[in-house]
Amino acid sequence: MTTIIRYSFLFFLLTLIGSSCLAQRLDPTYRNLRYSKEFDRSVLDLWAVKGKKPAPLVVYFHGGGFKGGDKSFFSRSSMLRRHYP
Repeated sequence: MTTIIRYSFLFFLLTLIGSSCLAQRLDPTYRNLRYSKEFDRSVLDLWAVKGKKPAPLVVYFHGGGFKGGDKSFFSRSSMLRRHYP
């Protein structure tokens, strides 16, 4: 009987942890806005708030020294949920 309870609890716990991986994705309001005509990869994504209240602005540079990397490597939705619920 104790084994059944343990396995049931383990199943419940794993299901709960797995469901957090399916969190809603925050799609940008504007995707791939070009900020320079010099390079094809000079694009940014913008998430605009709904409503007219003032809101904080977050500017994130993913690194790469403007030479390498890609903005898709960054998990922006988890950062936004953590700091701006």
